[in-house]
Amino acid sequence: MRFIFGCRRSEGFLVRLIKITAISIVLSLVAVIAAKQFIEYRGHVVARMVIAEAKATAKDPAALAVELTRRVYISYQNSMPQNKAPILWQLRPYLTNEVLPDFLRIQPGAIDVIYIAGQCDSAARTLQFLLAEANLPAEQLNIVRRYFAGHSVTLVALPSGREVILDALFGVAPEQDGTLLTPGEALQLVRQGVAAKDIWKKLMPTSDISFYASFDDTVFAKQGAGLDIETLIKLEGREAIVLGSPDGNAHDVNRDGSLQGFTSYWDYIGHRYDRGWRRIIKVAQDTRMIIGLVEPPNEKFVTTKQHPTIQGKELIYEIAAGDSLYFYDRAARRDWIRLSSYQDVDYIRFEPL
Repeated sequence: MRFIFGCRRSEGFLVRLIKITAISIVLSLVAVIAAKQFIEYRGHVVARMVIAEAKATAKDPAALAVELTRRVYISYQNSMPQNKAPILWQLRPYLTNEVLPDFLRIQPGAIDVIYIAGQCDSAARTLQFLLAEANLPAEQLNIVRRYFAGHSVTLVALPSGREVILDALFGVAPEQDGTLLTPGEALQLVRQGVAAKDIWKKLMPTSDISFYASFDDTVFAKQGAGLDIETLIKLEGREAIVLGSPDGNAHDVNRDGSLQGFTSYWDYIGHRYDRGWRRIIKVAQDTRMIIGLVEPPNEKFVTTKQHPTIQGKELIYEIAAGDSLYFYDRAARRDWIRLSSYQDVDYIRFEPL
């Protein structure tokens, strides 16, 4: 009898524990959903205020889009440093992550419009949020240059159907004869020899067009769309080409890649910026590519179809002359413990076989 009584007491305790756990989970979900709704509500309130002020001077949708760009630019001139931004802004990549279900994921741009911090991608999201609130569909356009760090701007669809560029971080927009330009139209003018100052309109006296001085060497695509970023390695007459040094960080790989015309995007493996990217190494001679990582390789972030030889922290590839090695950012898996999809590259060495 005592044994049976003891079992019943244990079963009762277990049932109560399950109920408490279930209630806690439900309450936590309710709290998270309520927080999401509150954050998005605040974002929409801020957006409506900015749009109402902008409409006072804007005569049409194109003028409104430009005026909103100008206002975002001014805001980002006094933006707070990223390391001093509130914890909500710091958590933004996780709270807006595409892997979250819609009922939990915060609308991209809602946090950015409340807390002005960060660089070009933050400014682009802020402007996209404002434009969406003004019924002007917008997307992020990523621009990659061989000899300069990349840049993110906004591509807005006007009622005419034209998708034109607006740069909220630098405060400029390409324009000819009062008409805003598409990325392709701006690029065509550059290749025809038209000076940057005659294409890119400054929205404020402090606006900066220097990024667009060499716009002809760019490739660009919408966020998430396919974009090939190709680098040609020529070792003829050279012992090796080296990006970075074994110093435990990726900054010098980023710098050296940009200085040597390889783009600044060889400082990681996996996925860091855009899953639509396909980064390509093409070689003119038989080449060994050695990628030294800051930490031991995580197989989740190795995205090449050709599997490398792994030695310590190094990934080693051998590539035949004329062949290409493809790094598929879309193929990177997620490390849920570290909440990351990439690893930093410490150095890269290209040497003849």
